[in-house]
Amino acid sequence: MAGHGGPVRWCSPERFSGKEKGQLVRVGSITSAVPPAAGSPMCVAVNAANGQRFVATKTALYASSPDGFMSLLAGSASDSGFKDGLGGNALFGSIFDIEVLHVGANTHLLVADGDNHCVRSISAEDGEVVTLAGCPEQQKGFRDGVAAVARFNLPCGIAIDHTRNCVYVADRGNNSIRKVSLSSGVVSTVAGNGKAGLSDGHGQVARFDGPKGVAVDHDGNVLVADVNNNCIRMVEQEADEVFLVSTIAGAINGESGFVDGEGVSARFKKPCDITGESQKSLGFWFRV
Repeated sequence: MAGHGGPVRWCSPERFSGKEKGQLVRVGSITSAVPPAAGSPMCVAVNAANGQRFVATKTALYASSPDGFMSLLAGSASDSGFKDGLGGNALFGSIFDIEVLHVGANTHLLVADGDNHCVRSISAEDGEVVTLAGCPEQQKGFRDGVAAVARFNLPCGIAIDHTRNCVYVADRGNNSIRKVSLSSGVVSTVAGNGKAGLSDGHGQVARFDGPKGVAVDHDGNVLVADVNNNCIRMVEQEADEVFLVSTIAGAINGESGFVDGEGVSARFKKPCDITGESQKSLGFWFRV
């Protein structure tokens, strides 16, 4: 979960189910073990299988040892850029979100590398970094396609759908939600068409304005923190590659405020992230 400060709001599980997301949490004082020169923590994740913690600064990713100390896994505390490679030889532009992914007996971290406009994968065992989707050399754009053929524009949030074996990406600069197949590497646009706005509907008819955080619930729906529209949206897959977007919390006209209540009667002010516990009864937490 990205750490941006501000209050945390909770949504009743009667309306939404929990999230299969590797339990993204705040790790409290463990972030103090990250070297001060590395900068402020941007996001954190926990491997639910063994309790290992991961903390990302803007350009570096740190992993905890069994005794709780953090060590550099990949990237650089002082240098930014774009480079795949092993551990400290790799470079990131800006890490906005991280997710834990298990592939057989191996653990990987998926990273939304915003300034490099791509999604990266990091081995939790040796820190090897590879680019999963998006074009190297910081080329932004808006194009579907396989792996490096695809283009993103400031991807900020990622969420894994383990059932469908894919990753959903909040492509903030393109005001859209993208999907990356983990088996084929194909990138497709599930909602939005690059234009900012606020409208519900199917696929490219829907409009977002600066979506940043995403989560996947137990039913496979994608929940989106639509920052500039001050609301929470849901992307529901109705059929193969047919997605319906609806506004489920916050004003349908984008009005901001701080009001608790049911669904569209509630008010948010620039909600920037969303996450949920793995237990269905606990609902979703919104960071605003």
